[in-house]
Amino acid sequence: MVQIVLLLKRKPGMTHEAFKAHYESSHVPLAMKHLGHLYLDYRRNYPSAQFGLAGVTPPSEPIYDCVTVITVADQNAVNEFWRIASQPEIAEQFATDEAKFLDRSKVAVFLSNQEFTPPL
Repeated sequence: MVQIVLLLKRKPGMTHEAFKAHYESSHVPLAMKHLGHLYLDYRRNYPSAQFGLAGVTPPSEPIYDCVTVITVADQNAVNEFWRIASQPEIAEQFATDEAKFLDRSKVAVFLSNQEFTPPL
């Protein structure tokens, strides 16, 4: 399995609550419509606090408003994800919606292979 991890930041002037409401009511359905058939799992994690390492003062609020983790079967599914998302008419739908709630300059996207250690 491969995970597509997105670190998302709300656009300036938007509250975290408004960001979350828009993401859940508009962007999630849009993603499910076009890409949901590829998803094995689709989780949105909304940080409520941020902590620093020992001796490091954390920012006053979380750097990101959402950590989204999309799990797909394999690299072929990742390739299909990007192929679909890059189609001009679909890319335009995503960009139009994202302009309403995301600071796209602060978005980070990466692939991850999950490791798991069961509890003792």
